[in-house]
Amino acid sequence: MSKRDVINEMIKDRAAYIEGKTPVRIAGLESIHAVVYISDDPENKKFQAAMFQGKRATPDAFFAYDSAEVRDARINDWVKPLAERVARKEAKKLETRAKRMKPLGISKGEVFYTAEEGPATFYEVTGLKGPTGIKLRRIKSETISPNTFVPVPGKFDGDEMIYNVETRKLTAQVNGQTAQRLNSTGTGKSRAFDSVYTTNA
Repeated sequence: MSKRDVINEMIKDRAAYIEGKTPVRIAGLESIHAVVYISDDPENKKFQAAMFQGKRATPDAFFAYDSAEVRDARINDWVKPLAERVARKEAKKLETRAKRMKPLGISKGEVFYTAEEGPATFYEVTGLKGPTGIKLRRIKSETISPNTFVPVPGKFDGDEMIYNVETRKLTAQVNGQTAQRLNSTGTGKSRAFDSVYTTNA
């Protein structure tokens, strides 16, 4: 049985809860993942409703009312919390998306470094890419003592690559190592790097 056949059978099963009159599905509830079937039988004062959440085969509520007004009010009471729950989820998604879009606070010209294996390797930020991406390019460094290295911004020693930044720690994985920001201070529009990297040796 195909997926479409399964869906058609489910629709038949759901609609079968409505007795007598041909059931009508209320439109516009797809966004809150709800399905409601109704039927009107004014002669017998029988106004039915079968309400389903998601893909449930059995109704959350199934009643016959004396009037359409009472039935419709009951449907609205059932739909309202579902709509509010979906709205909260959507608001949460938007909040999460907004946090992801928040600027990293990383500027072009800053220096990152890795030092997990061997001497420190330095990378200059040459640009930003989207909300969490940075462009890094390896730069040369000068050795001022056996265990102390100074980066030389602008003196490139590799191609530009794009990396994703871990937004909480502001680190990036470069060639299997964790690249961290090197302390720096701003001086006007340029950045002066007043820190050097010293190994623990």
